[in-house]
Amino acid sequence: MSIHEYETIFITRPELDEAENQRLHEKLKGAIERYDGTILIEEAWGRRKLAYPIAKHHYGDFLYLDYTGSADLPAELERLVRIEFNLIRFLTVRLGVNVDPETCLAASQDRQHKRAERALEHDERRRERSRREERNARRVREAESERASKPAPKPAPPPTSA
Repeated sequence: MSIHEYETIFITRPELDEAENQRLHEKLKGAIERYDGTILIEEAWGRRKLAYPIAKHHYGDFLYLDYTGSADLPAELERLVRIEFNLIRFLTVRLGVNVDPETCLAASQDRQHKRAERALEHDERRRERSRREERNARRVREAESERASKPAPKPAPPPTSA
């Protein structure tokens, strides 16, 4: 039997409480393990704004799973997902065919590490942009207050007619 590597991203309804969200995560992980899959990485990305509304939702809770399993595992997992009302979207991508699980684990951990580094860089760029915008706003406020504190120029005398 050949083993493939997959990654799936699930989006759940934003109004779910933490207990229901956790129950759903456990159900998905249990389904993977029940079909002889191995979870390499599980990341709860939390609540995020969606790029476009899905089923009238503008936000969703994201769960990322990287796992290995047989070729029919994603079909069974997606069958369970379609039944679940609280999941509003999912996407499964096959990352590798006929893979060695230990090699996949090392590669997936490397990808996870690179994602974490990119996220830190993104956060640092966002903080720097925020600091720059605050400096610019402070300069504008200072210039406006300086202009307001200067006395108004005296109006020119009216022209005299001869």
